[in-house]
Amino acid sequence: MIKFSSNANTDFLIEKLGADSINDVITDLELENHDPVYPIVSALLTSTYLKQQNDWSNDEIKAHLQSMSMDGYRSLVWEIHDKIKQGGQEFNTGQFSFPKDLQRIWSDRLPNATTEDYAKIMQAISNNEATIPGGDKILREIMEWPMELYESNREMYAHFGAKGGSTAFVLNQALYVEDHNGKKIEVVIFTEGLSFIEQIKMNRSMNSFLIKVLNEHL
Repeated sequence: MIKFSSNANTDFLIEKLGADSINDVITDLELENHDPVYPIVSALLTSTYLKQQNDWSNDEIKAHLQSMSMDGYRSLVWEIHDKIKQGGQEFNTGQFSFPKDLQRIWSDRLPNATTEDYAKIMQAISNNEATIPGGDKILREIMEWPMELYESNREMYAHFGAKGGSTAFVLNQALYVEDHNGKKIEVVIFTEGLSFIEQIKMNRSMNSFLIKVLNEHL
């Protein structure tokens, strides 16, 4: 889920670990502005499901989704998730269609948090305070895939963990780094409302920007 940024694996882990257990971490780490998590892929199917159930047009689906409270929306997503889990996939047997205006609703309603929340998460992992005793090594092995991927990272840093996330409208990055002298830094970048061209430019520039930040502060 982290190394390959897989939404399907995210939903598998939510099912495997239990949403309540995952959401308890929000409280444990004192993340004051983080929404509860819910299945990501099932949320992608809300428009398909509503169309199948009600024979609505895209405009009607859009109006309905926009009018829903977040609690109501999450309940709908869990309903779809349970049907998939039970093998009831008859609502998604045709070609998957996801117009951009409906993508925007899905993107806007993904679990929200602040950069401060994610800085707390990165700091907790960097300081071995994010898990129960004994879990730190496992978590670092998962998060520190950049150390495996690039030899230059191993030469420059003792630890380098990162997780990005993006939709057609959002480009985010959260990371922690520790150099060989024990100096640490956490960097969190959240962007929203990007145009197609801005998204391309940000994607192309993100790595060089992060390298410059790290070089200036470590």
